[in-house]
Amino acid sequence: MGRDTITLEQAVSIISQEYLQLFCSDYFIPESLHPELPGPEDAIVNFPEGKIGVYCKFFEFANYRIPITQFLFDLLGHYQIHLSQLSVIGAAKVSQFEINCRVLNVIPTVGLFRVFYIPSYQSGWMSFAKRPGKDTPQCYVKPLDSLKNWNNRFFWVDERVFPTPVAWRSSAPRDNKPTADSYSEADVATLNTHRTSFGQQPEDLLCLVGISRNYFFPEDQYPVFLFDNDQVMDLFGLIKNPNPKVKVGMRPCAAHEVPLLQATASRVVNMEEAPTISTSTGTPSAMEKSPLDFADEDVQTDVVGEHQTDNPVSTTVPQQEHPAAESAATEVPPETNLEQEVLTMGPPVNKRRRKRDRGETGSNAPSKVLRTERAAVEDEDTEKSSSFTSMGGPPNDIYQLSWGITNSCRLDNPLVCQELVDHIIPPGCFSEMRHLPSEDFLSQYNINMARQVALGSQLRLRFEQESKLLKKSVAKVGRREKKIKIQDDKIRNLESLIEAESYMKRVAETKNEMLTKELEDLHAHFSKLQVDSEQLTHQVATL
Repeated sequence: MGRDTITLEQAVSIISQEYLQLFCSDYFIPESLHPELPGPEDAIVNFPEGKIGVYCKFFEFANYRIPITQFLFDLLGHYQIHLSQLSVIGAAKVSQFEINCRVLNVIPTVGLFRVFYIPSYQSGWMSFAKRPGKDTPQCYVKPLDSLKNWNNRFFWVDERVFPTPVAWRSSAPRDNKPTADSYSEADVATLNTHRTSFGQQPEDLLCLVGISRNYFFPEDQYPVFLFDNDQVMDLFGLIKNPNPKVKVGMRPCAAHEVPLLQATASRVVNMEEAPTISTSTGTPSAMEKSPLDFADEDVQTDVVGEHQTDNPVSTTVPQQEHPAAESAATEVPPETNLEQEVLTMGPPVNKRRRKRDRGETGSNAPSKVLRTERAAVEDEDTEKSSSFTSMGGPPNDIYQLSWGITNSCRLDNPLVCQELVDHIIPPGCFSEMRHLPSEDFLSQYNINMARQVALGSQLRLRFEQESKLLKKSVAKVGRREKKIKIQDDKIRNLESLIEAESYMKRVAETKNEMLTKELEDLHAHFSKLQVDSEQLTHQVATL
């Protein structure tokens, strides 16, 4: 960037609408973010209300994706730097630092980043420079000081990509060296001795470290990177010399691992909610998880997250050696199945608001479908089962759904029908559980419900992956059709040129024949004149 003479207020975007559509397809920028072209004279600082500007090189060279990572969000929030004012060189330094940390099992924090870099300001853009000092550590092999043609290709997206209100900076903030308690010396030494290069990384590696969510392999498999002889490649060796076209293989998830996208979900900003700056400025404690040890990640599951009770399952955090803090002696948690998790949750809480009758006591009583099935079972064999009255008191205490149902007992609302299909287990399963006591019955009901929800979630995730693959394939087909169309246009142009040349050739041949005939006529006329001349000469001689 040091060679650039243009300023931030002068740089305008030169991309076309067709280029923007292909770019958004290649990097999976959703249409819900409403990507738009800037005006022909709009600088990136002139983004409209509700929009921000992002550079194309932010994706191509700096390896970032949408949504952005929580670490980048925390870092920009710490220095109060707007995402649109961050240069691509600065973004590349942040992503290279984050990728290094994730691969080397180091927690990336703002305090650790400040050991290596300080904010810088040049020509209106914010970036990061190596912290001055003779013995200052560094995490890269060669410095990145310049990059060509990065500031003339940008576009607008919705501001929820970076919703934090940040003022435009006119200078770099002063940043003293962080205190010793805000980072780990061992982490600094690890990054200082394991230096890597700047460059474009493979998409699957970005998914593995949590920067990208564009992962289209089966959810129960993890990517591995291979040499040409199919030997597994070391991750550090890959990022040391970036190769975006490296050979990628797959391996199945281990018993303690969760799906990759689920394990790395907390590493990116949730654009649907107002993001908050995480407390990543201090030294990581011994309880923090290893970045590539996905068995130790904090996984947010739908079942446990929504139905957590006052007495959750007692689990222990696996021990992780960390030089900056003493490691607590912990035990590896045993593998728990879905039944054990659901048993600890208790009956599911129904969050739908409704009016209660005067005699109601519990919100988790069986539904109307359940009461009907139960009544049928009681008529068959009342000695083998306990009545629903024993579960929740008198019949008035049994929970009844507040759906709108006609007098003929039909669900006349399509949304209600869909909700019934999605959330109610088929009634036949209750007849199999009629011999169970009340507590076991509800526990088994919760297990069946959780299985149904888990199956629906898996189907939904697989459908989303298939949809993304389909969109990617459609985009590739579109690009190929465009290339074929361009080739067809070239062929038609060449055919037109050949036809024109053929026409010119025919015209030239016709003209050549005419000239040849005319030449022959002249030659015959000349011969006749020559004969006449000889005759006249002979006559003159005889006189």
